[in-house]
Formats: sequence, structure tokens, C-alpha cells
Amino acid sequence: MERLNKIFADWAKDDKKTELASEKVELNIAKDIASLSKEGQKKRTASMKAQDKILSKIDEYNDALSKVDVLKKEIPTYIKQAKSKVDQAERLAKDLGVEVNNIKGYRDIKADVDFFTRALNSFKTYKKL
Repeated sequence: MERLNKIFADWAKDDKKTELASEKVELNIAKDIASLSKEGQKKRTASMKAQDKILSKIDEYNDALSKVDVLKKEIPTYIKQAKSKVDQAERLAKDLGVEVNNIKGYRDIKADVDFFTRALNSFKTYKKL
């Protein structure tokens, strides 16, 4: 009988150990979940900030693109007027025997025509996002 009592006592000890071990595992899982949840919140915040930044930059890009659309309509008129004035200045300078490069703004307008011609070509590659 004493032997049976000892066996039952040992089983009871083992049962308590199993109970405590399973509670410890449950506590570790709860800690892991809490830790993972905290990490998830940090990543969610970082993700939202990055997304907001991207959306803000897309808005800025689209605003700039709207301005480019206006310029695409205005620049050809400017180029046409500038070329006309440059041609006039060159003819008058030749008739008067003066150096056309001495006319104030002449070189600037010629540079503008070249710049705006290249700009118009590059504007064609811009797409709305």
C-alpha cells in the first residue's frame, strides 16, 4: 500500500510539473504575441509614413506636370515670336552693318529658343501618375 501511495504521489508531482510547464508555455506565447504586436505597430506606423510621403511626392509631381502642360501650350508661341525677332534682328544688323551679337538680349533669346525646343521634347516623356 505504501508503494501505491508513493506511486500516486510521484504522479501528482509529475502532473503539477506538467501543469506548470504548460502555464509557462502559455505565458511565453502571450509575451511573444505582445512583442510581435508591438513590432507590428511600429512597422504599420513606418509603412503609413512612407506611403504618405510617396503620395505627397506623387501629388507634387502631378502638380508640376500640370504646370508643364500649360508650358507645352505657351512655349511654342514664345519660340515662334523669338525666332521671328531673331530673324528680324539678323536682317537689320546685316543691312546696317552692325554685329548682331551686340544687340542686348539677342544671345539670351537664341539660347532660350534652343533650351525651350529641348524642353518641349523632354516634356513628351512625362506621364501622369
